[in-house]
Amino acid sequence: MWTPVGCALLKSPDGTQNALTVAPLDDSEGNLSLAVNWSGHWTTRSHASLPPYWVRIPAPILPETKRVEEEDAEESEDGGESSSPFKATERPKSSKSLKSGPSRTATIDTVQEEIESNTRRAISCQVSVDGLITAIPQDETALRRPDCLYIEHIRVRPGEMAGVWFASALTAAYGSSSQTILWNYKIPNDMLRFARKDSVPCGVLELLGVVDESMTPEWATKHNDRDADFENFVRRGREQSLAMQAEARLPPNQKQEAAMIRMQKESQQRLDDSTSIYMPHHLPFQVVANYYLHSVRDKMRRENQRREERQMEALQSPKWNASRVAEHNLRWLKSQGHINDFLSVSEAVGVVLHRMVLEGQFANQICEILDLWRIWSDNAGMRKADFNALKDEQAIFAQASLLVAVIKESTAAMAGSLSVDLQECLGMWKKVRLG
Repeated sequence: MWTPVGCALLKSPDGTQNALTVAPLDDSEGNLSLAVNWSGHWTTRSHASLPPYWVRIPAPILPETKRVEEEDAEESEDGGESSSPFKATERPKSSKSLKSGPSRTATIDTVQEEIESNTRRAISCQVSVDGLITAIPQDETALRRPDCLYIEHIRVRPGEMAGVWFASALTAAYGSSSQTILWNYKIPNDMLRFARKDSVPCGVLELLGVVDESMTPEWATKHNDRDADFENFVRRGREQSLAMQAEARLPPNQKQEAAMIRMQKESQQRLDDSTSIYMPHHLPFQVVANYYLHSVRDKMRRENQRREERQMEALQSPKWNASRVAEHNLRWLKSQGHINDFLSVSEAVGVVLHRMVLEGQFANQICEILDLWRIWSDNAGMRKADFNALKDEQAIFAQASLLVAVIKESTAAMAGSLSVDLQECLGMWKKVRLG
């Protein structure tokens, strides 16, 4: 409001002339008054440029294994060798389809082809203050205007977070690029706070096989069974020596009975420590089998207790932030063949967002994991039920972590950025007078 008249707000690309200045307040009626002086040769936009508030999600690059399978399928459909005894030109047709022309099956095939082609097209998205409005696949042939995609599953709705998650990740990934600034949509502050938190225990990632033990600080109790076995061996040797000394002081008629009892006890201890069935000749098979089963149960019970203890310690292990978690999860996704090896975190986010637009079930799974993540982050931390949910949907959690990471990275550029200034300006000035 106190900017002097004539102050340049926008310079020409070469920096020599003023393109946008503050104009006199004559007859502006309290509205912001600006003056525009634009030259045509300064324009750098072309027919490929998107309108304001639009972003383009690039077409995903399929993993090599999936690409090879699709190419083989296309070759088979084009008449190449396949397991089917019929060639592409020799497929049997019903008499009804030959007589009646286009049938319902042909219509279904056309829709299926359209769906499959959308997976290989870029998607242009219009984002407003209220989130995603429109999603249109980019038609490479430019022969017709493609139809809008179904986006009801990722719209912003009261009481649902799916639309907020998608719009926030889309804005963070593509809203602050060099060609587009989505200053009309603002990522919620509580979501930015969540993305900045250290909320994922590193021990959980180790249990899931995402990171190696050498990459995490020491968080679990170490059990040294070798030392325990050695101490047990020394103790039993001492007990045997004391028992033999006591036998030597007994009368001859009691000495033999005490020695037999001692040897039976030692035989039972050896059976308890054995990992395979050991059957002395002087004991019945059923007795040996019972001893062995008892030993196996004890060892299984001890392993289960240690597994539960390790899991509880993993939940209390040091927590990592979303960027670090996404870095390791991206490596895991590549090792499992979900994402191409050469993709970065930001490029992998584009693959996830592209799939969320086209697949409602996948989008719901991603948002459910994100909601679960946010709940344990805001509360006392991860619980056993949360860990089991991540274990069951590990690939979904890994892809969801990419979205949280890109939202976290956008928080560093929020302060003092042009988008924040424009959001504040739009909040103050509802109308602008161009003089």
